[in-house]
Amino acid sequence: MKISSPFLLLLLLCKVWSWSAEDYEIFEITEQLQKDMGKDTDFYTFLGLTKGADSTFDEISAAYRKRSRQFHPDKVKKTGLSNSQYKKEKKLMGERYEKLSVVGSILRGDRKERYDYFLKTGFPKWKGTGYYYSKFRPGFLAVLGFLFVLVSVFHYIAIKINSTQQTKRIESLIDEIKKKAWGGSGIPPADMSDRKIFNPNLNKTFVVKFDGSVFLVDDPTAPSAPTSGDGITYGDDGKGNVVYYDEEEQARRRKKLAAARPKQNEVLLPVTLEDVHVPTYRDLLPVRLLLFSWNSSVARYIPSLRIVLTAPKKVQQQAEPVKKAAPKKKGVRKELPNGKVVYSRKR
Repeated sequence: MKISSPFLLLLLLCKVWSWSAEDYEIFEITEQLQKDMGKDTDFYTFLGLTKGADSTFDEISAAYRKRSRQFHPDKVKKTGLSNSQYKKEKKLMGERYEKLSVVGSILRGDRKERYDYFLKTGFPKWKGTGYYYSKFRPGFLAVLGFLFVLVSVFHYIAIKINSTQQTKRIESLIDEIKKKAWGGSGIPPADMSDRKIFNPNLNKTFVVKFDGSVFLVDDPTAPSAPTSGDGITYGDDGKGNVVYYDEEEQARRRKKLAAARPKQNEVLLPVTLEDVHVPTYRDLLPVRLLLFSWNSSVARYIPSLRIVLTAPKKVQQQAEPVKKAAPKKKGVRKELPNGKVVYSRKR
């Protein structure tokens, strides 16, 4: 019969949850004794018993009384010891005496069988979060720092995923526009001309250069077509009448309008991956909250200490509309007998 991993994990969790507060006390005293007197130390060797779990109640009681006299703090003599050594030795004996009291209570009570079970089968290496929490109880600052790091990690993962998805969307858009402009071949046209493409999904017009660079056509004079919200677009036919178009018809009309607009009104904005914001530590929510609190408190009265929340964005210089060169002034027009028209040179 094959046992699945989730089932084994469930059994392990049930075993951990079955440990009581008395079990945690056994774990803690065992760890302290091994740290103080060696890794091979157990409750029986601590009392000086050689039979181990086979020791009788009377033998345990006699050994306990003997160790009590030996480990009592009052038995420490100051002779030959400095004040610091005397205090250190007395503190050590006091700690051992406290452990001895707990060990004697366990081995002479109902928990002896429980301790013998762990001594025979082995003490768990992972004792559960409850044990570690009781042993290393975190303070308020530790909990606050842990939450700060945890929230920062999850928030960074979220904004990183969002940035990656946005990069993929722009790459897909650029590839789609280039393929559509070049007839799906992926090869620039032989005449090395620019191609203008209208995207009905984005309701935007793009220009694809011969080198493969893509630009968004930004025309401040372009009319924006309102929509009724049900896929039907309405507008004015130029005579004051309201007319309705479906999406395909509206796309065709916009293509026609885009081709007929004068180029001097258009501004080309490059479409590149540089427009995607790369997340940094300043974008993390906890960091922004700290910076906002600082700017709202101390920096509010001392402006020189103010910290900018976001890094300054690079100002993208837009190409100015192309102005047509003024026609050169010609000389006096003369018509020859053969019908050819010439202009005299200016002096």
